[in-house]
Amino acid sequence: MDMKPLLPPITVNGVTIPAERIAAEAQNHPAPKGKPGLAWKAAARALALREILLQEARARGLAPDPTELSPGRWETEEEALIRQLLDQAITPEAADEAALRAIYDRTPDRFQI
Repeated sequence: MDMKPLLPPITVNGVTIPAERIAAEAQNHPAPKGKPGLAWKAAARALALREILLQEARARGLAPDPTELSPGRWETEEEALIRQLLDQAITPEAADEAALRAIYDRTPDRFQI
């Protein structure tokens, strides 16, 4: 007898993210005691966003080029595609030394080692 999952899978542009994958991801999202549905929703949202980013990276014809994160630890191909997409799509503003100094001067205790 097949048991139906409590919450349905989600679909992103025709790609289904199975309930089992959402359940596995939900472990990475905290939720108040007795409210596991909040972790489920956060996990589903995270996986949907990941799928959207991967679809856009592939639509742009990006080929994964994983980088070494630390000695012997490499990005997955999917992580590489997302990083490459974001590198291509987002240009950070140049740092404003005066604005950074003002932030530091207002809250120097946040920057102690």
